[in-house]
Amino acid sequence: MKRSLFALFTLGLLAISTSAFAAAEDLHQARDGDTNCSAPHEKQTHIIWKAGQGTIRLLGKGTERLEMYGHGIDLSPSVSIPDIPGASATKIESRNGAVNGARGCGNIGSIVFDVTMGSVSSARNGTLKIGSETFPIRAIPVLATEVEWDENDFGNGASMTLAEKQANDARVLQAAVNRCQQRINSPDLDNSCAIVGFFLTTTRDQACAQFRAMGASCDFEHSFQARETGADFRGTLVNCGDEHGVKSELTASDPPTLTVTLPVIRDGAIFTCLTKPLILSYRRNAPSDVDLKFSNLSVTHTLSQTPSAGAPRLGFSDAARNSLNADFREGSLTLSQATWHDLVGVYTYDLDVSPASETSKVRLVIQSAPGFGVQAAAAPVFNPNLGRMNSTYAFGITPIQPTKAGQTFDYQVTGQPAGVSCFTQSSGSVTPGANLAVFKISLTVNEVAGCINRQMTMTVTAGGTSMTDDRFGERITFTIPSKSTINPPPETAPSPVIPGTVRINP
Repeated sequence: MKRSLFALFTLGLLAISTSAFAAAEDLHQARDGDTNCSAPHEKQTHIIWKAGQGTIRLLGKGTERLEMYGHGIDLSPSVSIPDIPGASATKIESRNGAVNGARGCGNIGSIVFDVTMGSVSSARNGTLKIGSETFPIRAIPVLATEVEWDENDFGNGASMTLAEKQANDARVLQAAVNRCQQRINSPDLDNSCAIVGFFLTTTRDQACAQFRAMGASCDFEHSFQARETGADFRGTLVNCGDEHGVKSELTASDPPTLTVTLPVIRDGAIFTCLTKPLILSYRRNAPSDVDLKFSNLSVTHTLSQTPSAGAPRLGFSDAARNSLNADFREGSLTLSQATWHDLVGVYTYDLDVSPASETSKVRLVIQSAPGFGVQAAAAPVFNPNLGRMNSTYAFGITPIQPTKAGQTFDYQVTGQPAGVSCFTQSSGSVTPGANLAVFKISLTVNEVAGCINRQMTMTVTAGGTSMTDDRFGERITFTIPSKSTINPPPETAPSPVIPGTVRINP
């Protein structure tokens, strides 16, 4: 009986120790049990959270090993996360104050446990339970932030050489280095900073030499990372194609809108440029936003796109800007080389990187110069039993997109008899009204025998482009049927004679 009472008393004491007397002090990324602390645990850089700091914020997915220090916390029997789907915690081992004291970690107990987090699409609040103690936690999704058009999406000028670009960028780079240095030195901000979009160097060693010459530190793991190098000069569609007529500009700020204009000529030297992407730059959640960033941030960002009618769909790939810091990302936007080559019209894309913060929306406008063309041309259809009733010959023209005010279309009839004009005007230009899905080009037939039933070709194209450029124009083969000998009914029929009132006498 005494043995049973003693056992009951012991269990009661343990229960009291893990609830009433446990006092968490701080949370660490766990060290190997055989590794000594170089100083008491509360002074170590391994600390990710201290008592009194409130919610423990966790970013990412996968499994991380953690260690919570606290008086009596090593007596806790279990660790769990009961209220976040896909999340769990598993106790690995306990270390008492004597063990930790011998390791130089302070005479305080600790508990080592694994935290496993699944992917979350939005932040979720939950609880980390260690024994009977509870700690508020917040699972934070891996999001893209600061989405913007990359510096390389803007042209450098047709005559700018690499050396000229480097000299021009030196002034901009110095200012960027100064801003980054302030960020790194600030205790309230993330102590890493990326320098992107410059072409001053071709290797990392050269990049660091430039940064150090400007008064900055550089260690490849933190501070300054150079993404663009001399070898990447003109690495985008615009940087490659600007000397061949490709133009780009930021035409709006809300949302940031990049407008890319393609020239008429897209063969020759420019053709290789059509294989290159446009680039969106963004970064994953800044480390200053969280207490623990999981080592596995293997979240692939995707692109939601809402294109205007007829726009070809963009390809998209998400990748790290460099091998040194995967949090700095770039999304490559691509179209096939043939699509870039043949594109005619004006197309708008509303783009949204996902998963991302609210600032992830941008807009892309791709347009040809000129920004219109002909999709189809049709000859008039006549009743075979009646033939052509008058000298008007009206072609139906379908533009690639509804017309806009001021657009001019050129036309030309070929295949006429030598020295003979089958129409009063066999070539010229027309300017239809705005917002027309179909418009007409009406010609007047010269009633010449050599033209009747002769096969000819009508070509219609965007004003100023070549009649042989099938991207901007269309052609239709036609014949002029004989004019009917039947007199057509008058355009205005005579008014019917309506008799007056008739009275019938009874």
